[in-house]
Amino acid sequence: MNEVSDSETTMAYVTRCKECKKLVFAYVDRPESQKDCARAVADCIKEGYIVERMTVSEVREGPWCDCKLKKKDDGQEEMFGDEEESSE
Repeated sequence: MNEVSDSETTMAYVTRCKECKKLVFAYVDRPESQKDCARAVADCIKEGYIVERMTVSEVREGPWCDCKLKKKDDGQEEMFGDEEESSE
């Protein structure tokens, strides 16, 4: 009997780095987090990212972007959640 794991059938929304095209964001598509998922995907679209779907196992296999680690100080566009808030 060939069993299929949840990660092989469960889908996730992903976006790719605008520079290297590797993964930068993933959100698992689950009924219990449908509204949060929709909000997160909408934020990605507003930021200009193209959203795709793939299985969780494909997401885990990557490849994941490491551009920001390599180019931290060269002015590359910031990725999600890294905006510094001013204290002014």
